[in-house]
Amino acid sequence: MESTIIKRICANNGSMNISELENNFYYDMNVSVQDVILNHDMFCLVDFNGEQRVVAKTDVRHCRSQDCHGCRNLHFCKRFLLGECPFVQRRRGCRFSHDLTSVGNRKILNEHGLEELNRAELCTLLLQNDNFLLPPVSVLQVLRLELCMIPV
Repeated sequence: MESTIIKRICANNGSMNISELENNFYYDMNVSVQDVILNHDMFCLVDFNGEQRVVAKTDVRHCRSQDCHGCRNLHFCKRFLLGECPFVQRRRGCRFSHDLTSVGNRKILNEHGLEELNRAELCTLLLQNDNFLLPPVSVLQVLRLELCMIPV
């Protein structure tokens, strides 16, 4: 049931109201949604605008090594995951894998109960858990943000 709940949360941009989530899973009376979301390895409960929300979590990360020999992370092109890889159109192609279902990736996804996620759902989950996938922030962007916060 955990993998089904994670899939539903990721399909809803990575978080859901607890009540909305419970309404979607009334059919399984063996385990309550409340009991499942208490697994702090896979879910985080947050208060957002006075409402309890569940956020999907994972320990799965994108491998940062260019020459990896079997770590416990996913191996793929991060540009491919985030949309389109510009290197595919080049003569040499992209040097990173565009196969999220490779043997190594599938094994890691299975170990973490994430095998049912599609590319968009996996992207949502990884973006909210793995800072390496986020675009870099420039000093200029930080300064602009600080200027916006100065009271007038």
